[in-house]
Amino acid sequence: MHSDGVQFADCFEGLFSKERKPPYGGWFSYEKDFEEAVSNNYNIHVLYFENLKRNPMVEIKRLAEYLQVPQSTKLLHEITDSCSFNKLKRADDTLKEKNKYKKIVVGANPKFEGDVDKVQYNSFFRKGEIGDWKNHFTVRQNERFDELYRKQMVDSKLTIYFE
Repeated sequence: MHSDGVQFADCFEGLFSKERKPPYGGWFSYEKDFEEAVSNNYNIHVLYFENLKRNPMVEIKRLAEYLQVPQSTKLLHEITDSCSFNKLKRADDTLKEKNKYKKIVVGANPKFEGDVDKVQYNSFFRKGEIGDWKNHFTVRQNERFDELYRKQMVDSKLTIYFE
């Protein structure tokens, strides 16, 4: 189940629905627009989660170079350590435990009229693993998605990592 109470299967079926249009054009539209922006040499840095997970130092160095930030090996190690999945998840959990999100939720919405103590704080962090999608897709869903992906992205040169 998604954090907003929607079942994954329902979201998945929305990809194939002609009646239910996804908000903001959907995933395929987003990817195509992004690919076009990159091909038009917009000032965009592309960072893939899978590459960051496999080679964090290399990817953080690439990001620092893109941002034109001076870096040292020590700084890159500190950033890699501080931004590790486990540390970020722990920080997220700590904010929840100390009710820091209440201030964020209520502060972001001055018209908030609900019971602050009943606000649900859904984690942005899941497992931090490459290929976790396999734990959510059935074999049939995977086959259907692969087929839809091939049709929708037929002219795409965009590199998408699924594992």
